[in-house]
Amino acid sequence: MIVKKGKVLVEQRYPVNPFSSRQERHKGTSYLVMDPKRSKLAAGLKTGLQHPPQEHDIVLYLGASAGYTVSFLAQQTPLLLAVEFSPVMMQELLFIAQELPTIAPLLADARQPEQYEHRLCEADYLFCDISQRDQVDIFNKHLKYLRRGGIGALALKTRSINAVTPPDIIFKKVLNTLQQRMEIVEHHRLEPYQKDHYLIIIRNDTTL
Repeated sequence: MIVKKGKVLVEQRYPVNPFSSRQERHKGTSYLVMDPKRSKLAAGLKTGLQHPPQEHDIVLYLGASAGYTVSFLAQQTPLLLAVEFSPVMMQELLFIAQELPTIAPLLADARQPEQYEHRLCEADYLFCDISQRDQVDIFNKHLKYLRRGGIGALALKTRSINAVTPPDIIFKKVLNTLQQRMEIVEHHRLEPYQKDHYLIIIRNDTTL
C-alpha cells in the first residue's frame, strides 16, 4: 500500500471509495492508502518508480476512469486535467471533482485531442492509462501538450495490444519505438501487482 496524508473522500459521494483511512489519535491527521493492485501509479511506486508526479505539477491524465488514482494526485497538484471517455465513469469522476476542485474532468475521446485541446494547458506530467490497442499512439499524440523537460508515463497494457504475443515481446517493441523519438528515463514491470503491465517513463526533449 502507498500511504499519504490527505483528504478522505466521503463514502456517500463516492460509492467505490478508493481509499481506506485512519485517524491519528492525537493529531487527527487523515491518511490515504492507495492499492497497487488498483492503481498503475501505485504499482509503479512499489516496483521502484523514481519519477512520479511532483507536488505542484500540472498533470494531464488520460484514462481517468472513476478517479481512483486521480483523487490521490489531485491533492498535491494545482490542476489535474482528467480525460475519460465513458459517461458512466465520468459520473463518478464528477462526484470526486466536487470534493477536489483541482480536478478538471473532460468527457472526451483521447484518440482525438484536437477536439478538446482548447481546454488544455501545458502540463508538467502526462500519465496515460488507457486499455486500447492504439494506446501508444494516444500517448504520442499528447506529448505536444507536455512542456519541454516534462515527464510522461505510459502504463502499457500488453494484452490490449495483442492477447497472443508474449508481453515481453510487445514491451520491447514499444520501448524500441519510443526510444527513436524520445528519452527513456526508466521502465518497470508492474507484476505482481498488475499482470502483463509495464510502466515506461520518458522525458520530453524536443531536441531528440
